[in-house]
Amino acid sequence: RCLSDWSSDVCSSDLSILESLGSRVDEIATRVRIDEVFLDTYFKMGYRAAAQTLLADRQRILPESEFIELRSRFYQLCGDHEREIADLLQIRERAEGLRKQKITLELANAYFLSGSFQLAAVEFGSVVNEEVDNSARNRYLACLFNSGNLKVAFEKTRAVRLREGVQPIASMIDRKSTRL
Repeated sequence: RCLSDWSSDVCSSDLSILESLGSRVDEIATRVRIDEVFLDTYFKMGYRAAAQTLLADRQRILPESEFIELRSRFYQLCGDHEREIADLLQIRERAEGLRKQKITLELANAYFLSGSFQLAAVEFGSVVNEEVDNSARNRYLACLFNSGNLKVAFEKTRAVRLREGVQPIASMIDRKSTRL
């Protein structure tokens, strides 16, 4: 029997299947998050070998997509942005919706940290809300400036200043522009 609130092709008998899939997705996400916490802890304590062992163990038991996600976090912690970027690009190919935006933001940050400001600006530009004052917007503006896209950087920082008053990122870009 179909539920009146749903379209006719989704029936109450389908809900149990959807619920079980949902719990499986939650279980996988929780497991990956727990493993990321272990990786973070090992790195903070200086136990890189323990982090490598965890990664090797998980490679044997995790589905490939989960393992790649965990490995990208390992690379991030190691500062190996080239490998992190390769993994994030692979993860993003399969992602959708908000998850895809989250991965794009992680990718933008990896490009930023690797000094690939032009690529970082493209990625940040696709997901950042320029009207919200946060680190992603500020990195986006810095990437525009550092990649040589000065005109766009100045226009966007001018809009920030008009909308929000003096902001540290706008002041920094203004100071650097007067030296050019």
